[in-house]
Amino acid sequence: MKRPLYIGLGLLGTIILGGLLASVPHSSRPTYQGKTVTEWALLAYSGDGRAALELKALGSNVVPELVQMLDAKDPVIEKEMWDLQPKIPHPFRSMAHVKAPQAAAMRGAGARSLGILGPAAGAAVAALGKALCGNDHQLRWDASAALGRIGKKSVPVLTEALKGQDPDVRRASVYALAEIGTQAEASLPTLAKLLNDPDANVRAAAAYSMHQITGPHILAN
Repeated sequence: MKRPLYIGLGLLGTIILGGLLASVPHSSRPTYQGKTVTEWALLAYSGDGRAALELKALGSNVVPELVQMLDAKDPVIEKEMWDLQPKIPHPFRSMAHVKAPQAAAMRGAGARSLGILGPAAGAAVAALGKALCGNDHQLRWDASAALGRIGKKSVPVLTEALKGQDPDVRRASVYALAEIGTQAEASLPTLAKLLNDPDANVRAAAAYSMHQITGPHILAN
């Protein structure tokens, strides 16, 4: 009977210590209206309209911090603490207060917030292009949407992504170009090649994008 108790107490001690270490602030970040850029971005990601307005008001000043969010990773100790939590006997779990990993939400919030800024986030195009072609599926589409809202400055990165091996990357890029519309005219030669893409979804998306960029007459020629 004592062994599970000792194991539970040991795990609990590890988690509490880890929580204390993780809670130590590593840097002092400026606040705007009482919140950091990260906090505003996470609120905007949850659908908070006021947060979106605050980010737009801050404009290009917050782009560097939002770009950093695209590479957010959960600290190893926090991930281990989360993984350990189910192994703690129930009587001790309420004492642990372990936070769920939030790196994925931070990456998504960074991308969507850059999209909220639109053309003011032009300096983030390269970082968003990297996220578009990465392995995080949800981040890919958030990055694609952000690139579409940034506009013409995104066209070279999106056009290059059309040549990628992953059909999902090609499709996400095509829809971003459709969002840009007439200002994405430079992508038309590459989009035209996708009308013969082996993936049916990419072919359909390419036709839709070309329609958005030039109108239906291009497809009849």
